[in-house]
Amino acid sequence: MATKKEAKGMSEFKKFGVLSVGKVLAIFGIILGLVYGVLMGVTSTKLTPALIGTDPQLQFVSMLGWAAIIVMPIIMAAIYFVIGVLSAFIYNLIASRFGGIKIQLK
Repeated sequence: MATKKEAKGMSEFKKFGVLSVGKVLAIFGIILGLVYGVLMGVTSTKLTPALIGTDPQLQFVSMLGWAAIIVMPIIMAAIYFVIGVLSAFIYNLIASRFGGIKIQLK
């Protein structure tokens, strides 16, 4: 428990909007997914010839790596959205029972 002196000037996060937290984290997921997708595309383009040679029938494998630029942001956004929604929901339950996080704002 905070004393009256400590509580003065303190603000408390009592509740988070569950969907708003999910949306913000989904945007982080999209950004990270794009980074991972580009890294996977570059890696597959550079490593595929070294691993499977120049067989034209197997060259499509390197193209699958570039599909990660589309797939990874979608997957990461979905995962981060779910994590954000669950985290905010659990925080709201805990904060309503025990109190929220206290911060001092100027």
